[in-house]
Amino acid sequence: MKKWVRTLLFSAIFSVAAFAVDAGFTVGLSSYAISPILDPFLEFTIPLMIIVIGFNVINSRPAALEIALISALVYAASSLLFLVPGIIISGVIIEGFCFLIGYRGLKASLAQGGTFAVINGILSFVFGALFLGAHSIIRVTPTLILILTPAFLVEGIVIGSISWKIFNYMMKSGIIKS
Repeated sequence: MKKWVRTLLFSAIFSVAAFAVDAGFTVGLSSYAISPILDPFLEFTIPLMIIVIGFNVINSRPAALEIALISALVYAASSLLFLVPGIIISGVIIEGFCFLIGYRGLKASLAQGGTFAVINGILSFVFGALFLGAHSIIRVTPTLILILTPAFLVEGIVIGSISWKIFNYMMKSGIIKS
């Protein structure tokens, strides 16, 4: 199988898997109905793990851009347009980080998880609150964004670390071959 086909196939698999888990969390818990803050925190658990493991599995350029574009298409097709800008912006920035530090490794996983969580978390929160408008319990303020940014960063770094450990285990056990 040609490398670009393999990369595209894995990007699609990891993007759709992350979306499916995220959709299950969101629908199952009605998280945006409760609060626009709750959904980004849920989105940065298992779905973010799947994405970061996907970066490590693919381990080639332009994995971050492909995963971001496919994810953006899936979210747009599901009428979740307010999430698309954050996904695309984080994909471009993560691709830049990956160019500098690589796709695999603990540093790469921490950078990928933290970057995705902060950018997507803040934009998801802001657009979600604006989307809900008067129905939102919480108002978007600069102070709230300053409080949420470190929380999103810490969660993204923790999830990146866990993702690296899971990927490492999968490599050592032979589930994934390099």
